Amino acid sequence: MNDLPHRFRLSQVMRFVRPISQAVEAYPQVVKFDPTPLASTTYAARLRDAMASLKTHQWVIHHVDLEAFNKVYEDLIVTEKVLSGRTWVCVGSKEALRQPLQGGVEQTVRKAQLTVTNPSNETVLSLAHLCHVRAFPDFLLPVRLIGDVDPEQTSRLEDKYDIAFTRQADGTHTLI
Repeated sequence: MNDLPHRFRLSQVMRFVRPISQAVEAYPQVVKFDPTPLASTTYAARLRDAMASLKTHQWVIHHVDLEAFNKVYEDLIVTEKVLSGRTWVCVGSKEALRQPLQGGVEQTVRKAQLTVTNPSNETVLSLAHLCHVRAFPDFLLPVRLIGDVDPEQTSRLEDKYDIAFTRQADGTHTLI
């Protein structure tokens, strides 16, 4: 049994491996992340938690250079910035974040996304289970479902698994 609070467990750190790795590689420059489907405040808080857990527990993660991470951790700041009317989560050195993010300083990291068209009930069940066990890397989440999805099934799956379905205005569903 894991006595760590949920937000500090390895499974949660793994959801933020890509942003952590990219922030370490780009250091001291600023990297900005699109926080959707999470609120930017939630994304920033969970990213800070993942970084703190990685520093404290020194999890063995092959996609993050732990030596470089440990060197820059104290100087990495996670914050929210509004650029062009949109809120981004930005990670970088204190000095770089003091500067305007215009010009060639920042890297914009867009997530890839897994999209499934006209999923069967079995496919939705499988995707829900895979999301629950954190089988997908963070950069593939959220899963976008296009087509009819049974609302009763989604409700049952949300009760059974640590996942959430959201219905978008265009009729698609998002699974996180």
